[in-house]
Amino acid sequence: MSNLEEELNILKKKKLTAKTIVEQQRNEIRLLKSTLTINERLKEIYKQFDNKINIDNNLYNKILQISNDKNEYVSLNEQIHRAINDLSKLIEEILIILSINNNIDLKNHELDIILKKQKECFQLIKWKLSDIYANRVADEVSYQMDFNKRDKLSFEQLNLPSGLLLGLYAMGFQNGPSDTQALILPYSLSDQFQRNIIVQSKTGTGKTVSYIIHVLARIQSIFSQPQALIIVPTVELAFTVGSGIEKMSIYLPNIQITCVTSSLLTQTSFNTPIVIGTIDTFDSFQSLINFSQLEMLIIDEIDAMIIREDYRQSLLNLFDNLPLINHCQILVYSSTLSDQIMNFTNELIPNSILVKQRSDKQQLHNIEQFYIMCHDENKKDITVNVILKQFINIQIIIFCSDDETTERLYQKIMIDNKN
Repeated sequence: MSNLEEELNILKKKKLTAKTIVEQQRNEIRLLKSTLTINERLKEIYKQFDNKINIDNNLYNKILQISNDKNEYVSLNEQIHRAINDLSKLIEEILIILSINNNIDLKNHELDIILKKQKECFQLIKWKLSDIYANRVADEVSYQMDFNKRDKLSFEQLNLPSGLLLGLYAMGFQNGPSDTQALILPYSLSDQFQRNIIVQSKTGTGKTVSYIIHVLARIQSIFSQPQALIIVPTVELAFTVGSGIEKMSIYLPNIQITCVTSSLLTQTSFNTPIVIGTIDTFDSFQSLINFSQLEMLIIDEIDAMIIREDYRQSLLNLFDNLPLINHCQILVYSSTLSDQIMNFTNELIPNSILVKQRSDKQQLHNIEQFYIMCHDENKKDITVNVILKQFINIQIIIFCSDDETTERLYQKIMIDNKN
């Protein structure tokens, strides 16, 4: 090959390279222009959203001030739903604008960039929509209507799968949701107002059942990868939750769960739709789970976790290491709600709704509560033993503050029973 031919080949390669660079630049400019055009229109739409949200908030504030006037409540509620329909039409307009991309000749990866950006906007819109119905407050849920002044909610009204309803009936829940469940479920299950939720309600009010219902209502049995991750403080609670899920899902197809204990950490992976684990084992088993389909993260009894520094750190690791944590719904449950818990949960999930029943609505009619003051450890053990002897042939659960106290009390009871 002559020098002239070599030079021609080099020039051709340079020309081809230059053409490629120019084409890339043109695509980038075209992408930028289309994005700017779309975003300008989106800004106008979002401005309309802001205006309508303000109007709708005023409507909803009127609802909160209603005492016994049911007709006025119904009228205002209809106005709220009409406003929501208007907002839905704006969302449809956004989708139409996005469809313009098909005529701009964008490459797939370029279109993905725009759609990803708009998906973040849609999430923001969902938060704004839900704010019509809920404002974060410190002492009471703002959207809570007085339970004595509204009709009793039934499980049928929640549009639950028929198999789940049968499971609830089989477990004896024919009387419908508890007050706590009636407050939580309509909002946690709603597609239109799906938000991260922090729930505070006393032990025995039905928190665990509420999130089991939530998980089973949303789970898609066609996927084998984990869709719901439930984190609890103790192995005993993990097995209790797992047992509750098994009983409630008896009429649902292909509901599989994995209750992760230290004995299972030798497995190579966990591929079931529902995974339950304790916070102290999560650091060990998180690498064994494929979280690509994760839709729900439930943290139960967070107040029992954050009293220990190592558990607090494990919770922080949980939120740092889950790649899709921002794309799934997070439900946090607590029996108490101190300033420490509020500050910690606000740090973990800042964009969340607080569901907190008024204290006068948390009366446990099916549980008798009393306490005995014991300032001496030995007297405390004696008192516990005396109480146990009053309830022969009855199952009793004793909660202790730590493992050492549990072991000491166990040994004491065993010795006293032998004597």
